[in-house]
Amino acid sequence: SGSDPILNAASLAQLVKDGTVRYFLGGGNGGGGFGGQGNFNVNTWVAQNCTAVPADELGSASTGGQVYDCAGAK
Repeated sequence: SGSDPILNAASLAQLVKDGTVRYFLGGGNGGGGFGGQGNFNVNTWVAQNCTAVPADELGSASTGGQVYDCAGAK
């Protein structure tokens, strides 16, 4: 929803680079929006820097949202 001020672009990029965070679930019934600090929007960062995982690669898992793989994110 953008109301959680714990992340900014640099801190999120560092979490991904360190391997602390790799996957994100966004949108749909199962995953809400991601928070952000100030004008920073995690949804936008993830969409621009990560790869959407095709639903057929998730097997039988139904997420209700889009899964993103951030391995190799910018």
